Amino acid sequence: MTTPPEEPAGATSAASVAVQLTWSDADAANPDRLATLAPTVAAVNEFVALHARTGPYSTALGATMLAARLWRRRNSPEGVAGFATDSPVYVQRNDPDIGMLLGLGNHAPPVVG
Repeated sequence: MTTPPEEPAGATSAASVAVQLTWSDADAANPDRLATLAPTVAAVNEFVALHARTGPYSTALGATMLAARLWRRRNSPEGVAGFATDSPVYVQRNDPDIGMLLGLGNHAPPVVG
């Protein structure tokens, strides 16, 4: 009998994202709570595998930051993160730090051909 091959390790994990989100130790150890992050982490790992052009450490950090940002955006689908005294506070469209860590957008290396 053969065992199925292990899933390839992604750039980030639900546990890493939970730490980035500053979840309590109880939440970070709860498999049901971590499972809520699974779709976001899977999507980010897929995206990073296709597009990231940086080293393993910056890719891992960038993927973790991106997953945490996407997780936080679930409560602001229309771009409003909250309200200040006089006006709404909007979610930034893109994060230059994440782009730099993942080698995306303006931070992508030049490509020939």
